[in-house]
Amino acid sequence: MTSIEHLMELTRQALDEFESVPLAASLRRAQRIARLRGDINWAQMFQLDLRPHGGSTVWRRTEAFEILKTEQLDGIGVDVWRSQIGEEWLKERTPSKVEEPLQDIFGDGQLVGGSIDFVIRHAAGLELASATADKPWPKYQLELRRELDLEIIERTTHRAFT
Repeated sequence: MTSIEHLMELTRQALDEFESVPLAASLRRAQRIARLRGDINWAQMFQLDLRPHGGSTVWRRTEAFEILKTEQLDGIGVDVWRSQIGEEWLKERTPSKVEEPLQDIFGDGQLVGGSIDFVIRHAAGLELASATADKPWPKYQLELRRELDLEIIERTTHRAFT
């Protein structure tokens, strides 16, 4: 099997199983496919989606370096490239609109951070908290906040499938 045939088989399998596996699994598959294709920009975006908060900054730099070490960046350095990709990822993780009842709590332009698994767990926790809330206003705020997480999950799902 040639490398192109292998890549096509991986892509076919990822698409066939997209709806039946967790989003993080699809992101890992998409990252692998992007790396095999030599598409370092997508590989890094998927890496950012999968990476949890915190941890070693040295390790994060090493991850980027491993992706980049065989690629040419048209004269820009690793730090510049990581910054550019990071800015695009931040745009993907910024809600399109924060409703008025969340302005004091969440604010405009704030990031929905963490790994995609964290965002999914957070949305589920907000759904549970909303279901058990006994007052309408906190329940409404929880539901609005959950909508922000769902927006990010939908964007990430779309990007991984694309």
